[in-house]
Amino acid sequence: MNKMLKTSSYKGFTLIEVMIALMIFAVTAVTISDVSSANVDNYLHLRDKTLASMVAENKLAEIRLSNFEALGTKSDTVEFADIEWHIETKTTQVGMEAIKEFFRSVEVKVAKADDKEAFLINIMSYSGNY
Repeated sequence: MNKMLKTSSYKGFTLIEVMIALMIFAVTAVTISDVSSANVDNYLHLRDKTLASMVAENKLAEIRLSNFEALGTKSDTVEFADIEWHIETKTTQVGMEAIKEFFRSVEVKVAKADDKEAFLINIMSYSGNY
């Protein structure tokens, strides 16, 4: 008895194969989306910190070029790179008696104007009267 092997005339993918392929694609797409979103968030945060650093350095340059800074805390708002920035400047005397009248400690904090409590950068420097 001769048995003939039947070959299937159907060609293509089964439903299970298609569903597995779609599941792999979906997991990959979600992973790529999450990584891209995290990269954008990191970029925006680093951009804000860099711009805040520039604003703080500009404020320190203004203080160095102006007359001797008065003691106390000042708040200011400036626009830089199309963003409103909140600047808080705190000037205190240096602790040593011999140089108290010649040097002051200047601390500059910068935050976005819409979130004044979340300072992005804090720079401290010294200003002299000479």
